[in-house]
Amino acid sequence: TETAGGQGVMIQSIHKSKGLEYPIVFLCNLSAGFNLRDAREPLLIHPELGLGCAAVDRKLRLRYPTMASRAICQKMQEESVSEELRVLYVAMTRAKDRLVMTYASKYLQRELAAIGSALRPPLDVLTSRQADCLGHWVLMAALCRTESGALKNFAQIQTESSVSNLPWVIRLHTGSQVMIQPPLTLAAAGETEARDWAQVVARLGFSYPHSEAVAAPSKRTATQLKGRYLDEEAAAHTVTPRPRGGWRQPAFLSEAKPDGRTIGTANHLALQFIRYERCGSVNGVRAEVTRLADEEFLTPQQAALVDCEKITAFFTTDLGRKLMKSPHVLREFKFSVFEDGSVLSPALAGEQVMLQGVVDCCLDEPDGLVIIDYKTDRVRTAQEIQERGKRYRGQILSYARAMERIHGKKVKQCLLYFITPGKTLEIT
Repeated sequence: TETAGGQGVMIQSIHKSKGLEYPIVFLCNLSAGFNLRDAREPLLIHPELGLGCAAVDRKLRLRYPTMASRAICQKMQEESVSEELRVLYVAMTRAKDRLVMTYASKYLQRELAAIGSALRPPLDVLTSRQADCLGHWVLMAALCRTESGALKNFAQIQTESSVSNLPWVIRLHTGSQVMIQPPLTLAAAGETEARDWAQVVARLGFSYPHSEAVAAPSKRTATQLKGRYLDEEAAAHTVTPRPRGGWRQPAFLSEAKPDGRTIGTANHLALQFIRYERCGSVNGVRAEVTRLADEEFLTPQQAALVDCEKITAFFTTDLGRKLMKSPHVLREFKFSVFEDGSVLSPALAGEQVMLQGVVDCCLDEPDGLVIIDYKTDRVRTAQEIQERGKRYRGQILSYARAMERIHGKKVKQCLLYFITPGKTLEIT
């Protein structure tokens, strides 16, 4: 075809080529079978014949086609094959000067023999209906021509033939006719090695400059607190390693003492659903925990693990009293944002990573947002709290960046509240 830069080759589907013409057309892959999958569904729908369902024998657990399903199946197949024939006509009429068609098959001799045994020139409708692919129609027409001697000899078939004013060129290629390039001589190999040695060394020594990006996951969770239900929900479809030594025993079957993960999950769920205005006293918090268990926000086992005294102590702090009075508080806010890969590693700068997380609590004040992350770590001294603050710094700052982008409002404070010691740590 003629292109803007001169001569060229255009590769496109048959449907895309409709209405166009080219000097030379190569029609390839004619051995691909027809797609008749729609006619094999258990429930067939036809605009004229209606519905066709299969019959089910419940006792023998077998399924049989009904008369209606057989009729609709045959009708749908006929319509599909008719459309395929129209597609073939469109493809063959795109050529101005020359049309080259190719058909490849592992069982070509058997297929030619089957077509030849049913062929009685001129080609009739009943024979053409036996085609399973576009190439079968072409072969049926080819075997009716005198130029198909190579195909007839290969399949050992005898059919009548005729000569047309528009001759075909029919060739048969077998695997044994593939040309194999002779090996290089020693002299030629030496010359080639001397000439291309620098290029070979450069290619073998190539190192992909973005190897760290290849190994990095496309999705990361911001939270570092493992085992929480909502955090696992936010991390859906991320790759997690299978635990070694088999699967752990379910918690409800185990009589062992609950671990820190289970206790942390229970307290986080309580802080998520509890009504702040009822948390002014220990009895109020206990009543709220009982309500959450009755309404199945908490299991009875989780309700027993909630530390009501520690939660009450939180709501006696300045931060807790702000939460009780403010009407604009977000709890367990889940987010998904794209971040620059540099948040994970400097080598990933410029790469995009989907960052997911769950913000425990966000206080929306007129002059900015306050991010609060609850921690159930067993820390007691000020030094331990500072060390944990360094560990969680990247997590809560990623929360802050996400909330600023989502709400279009600046984050003025990032706070970690450690429930066990009842201490607040600000992350700057």
